[in-house]
Amino acid sequence: MRVCQDLFMLVGVPAQDALFSARCMVDANLRGMDGQGARRLRQHVAMILSGTLNPRPRMHVVSERRSTALLDGDYGLGFVVGIEAMRIALKKAGETGLGVVTAKNTNDFGMAANYAMLALEHDCIGIVMANTLPWVAPYGGKVKILGTNPICIAIPTEHIPFVFDFSTSYVSHSKIEMQKEQGNRIPSDWALDSSGNPTTDPVAALKGALSPLGGYKGFGLSLIVDIMSGALSGMDCGSKIEEISLERKSTNGQMFLALKVSAFQDLSTFVTNVDRLLVKVKSSALGPGQSRIVIPGELALQNSEKRSKEGVSIPDEIWADIVSLCKENSYDIGWVRMTNEHTS
Repeated sequence: MRVCQDLFMLVGVPAQDALFSARCMVDANLRGMDGQGARRLRQHVAMILSGTLNPRPRMHVVSERRSTALLDGDYGLGFVVGIEAMRIALKKAGETGLGVVTAKNTNDFGMAANYAMLALEHDCIGIVMANTLPWVAPYGGKVKILGTNPICIAIPTEHIPFVFDFSTSYVSHSKIEMQKEQGNRIPSDWALDSSGNPTTDPVAALKGALSPLGGYKGFGLSLIVDIMSGALSGMDCGSKIEEISLERKSTNGQMFLALKVSAFQDLSTFVTNVDRLLVKVKSSALGPGQSRIVIPGELALQNSEKRSKEGVSIPDEIWADIVSLCKENSYDIGWVRMTNEHTS
């Protein structure tokens, strides 16, 4: 994490914001969301150096009511804008029971769970969504029109928090990128080639379009996220969102929602009911060949506990890129402990 934090600070990000951003990236790696982790460091640093990402944004609330707000992120790091937006939503939820904040002029915020899970510390339910670059074909189509448009819902429990973090495409774009880098084939239901045919070739998939999650249902969810994140924040939707580059600023939007449990139900009663449900689900009869039923967030928590102890394995090409990025910015990485598998 220190490498990420130091590099952000070297390109002008304030220490606290650099720490927040580094923590968001590393937490993604810890939870197994490697596509949203350290591999994105170069992208963020390059955008800061080019001037399309503001290292010291002057975030401000554009419009506000008791339970709602529109936050202008001044094109800051998406991590920083996301944390501020969720902070506002949680403050409003504490006062009125509900806080909803949309964010404009922001950037890629990585793993949505970073922000939804902040609600758990305040005995709130957190819901976070964002529209993204168009990579996904609509149900029945073959041209990429919609984003992977992630949604994360975090619900407080007594034991393992319920954290459902998913893209509305069958898989995220970064997952196909990683399969390409590793030389793997992909399942035929993940994506289409440029002709609209299902493909097992990640190279063809990246030239074509991703498939929506669950067909028509994922397509509908993706549209909802596009509208609630993009249209409601005053930013672009669908294919109007242009690919971020060193000359072009981000045009997507985000939504952050917090529900104070005690505004609706006694917290202990709520948590007991949720835990009973989850225990009942986990103890229900297994299907053929299945060893257990996993609750959303359970595997990510296990990954986080394991990787916190053993370290995060970084692929050689990603580590080489980080080392190169350090040299380009005159940062001495010699203090990092080197192992056969690079760890963050």
